[in-house]
Amino acid sequence: MKKVLLFTYVFIKLFFVLPTLAYSSDWLQIEDSPGVEKNYIDLDSVRYKQHFVTFWTKNIDKKGEATKTGFSINCKNGTGAIRDIIIYSSNETVLKSYSYTNGKLPWGKITAHSFMNSFKKLLCKE
Repeated sequence: MKKVLLFTYVFIKLFFVLPTLAYSSDWLQIEDSPGVEKNYIDLDSVRYKQHFVTFWTKNIDKKGEATKTGFSINCKNGTGAIRDIIIYSSNETVLKSYSYTNGKLPWGKITAHSFMNSFKKLLCKE
């Protein structure tokens, strides 16, 4: 009987805990404009492949609406691109979403005083 209870307990834990761990995010607040908006980067989403880094950010405005944006940076040549944009209402309903395919990413030069340069400095290995 104890083995059945133990098995049931372990099964329930695995069934309910593992899926939440797989989809969890480690959002680090990177900027806060008091009363206006909050900006975060998802540290769990940072991925490196050769000289490219990809990651997700989140911006929450004063109405509670969130915009999640997927970025790519080419650390070698100093360019960046937006891969995905998802806009959520305050109750987390998707309002709009946009995605680019890898071959059609809108790459642009990262300028010195841009927010993308902050990500480049943080994430690219010089």
